Amino acid sequence: MRKPIANYKNKPCPKCGSDDINRILYGLYDSEYVSKCLEEGKKVTFGGCLITDNSPAFECNKCGNKFGKTRPF
Repeated sequence: MRKPIANYKNKPCPKCGSDDINRILYGLYDSEYVSKCLEEGKKVTFGGCLITDNSPAFECNKCGNKFGKTRPF
């Protein structure tokens, strides 16, 4: 299994340069996992269950730009 991209907070938005970035998570997550993310203050966007070759990995909170490549497992 591949590890998720670490340290994504260091990747600024290529469109506006903001470092206020969410990681896009794909798949079905249970309510316990969602609660844990919110409690820990993690910035995530839920991207749905399907991952394609063009699925973005990050979303900018400032301009909404979605960028990067998701690595399927």
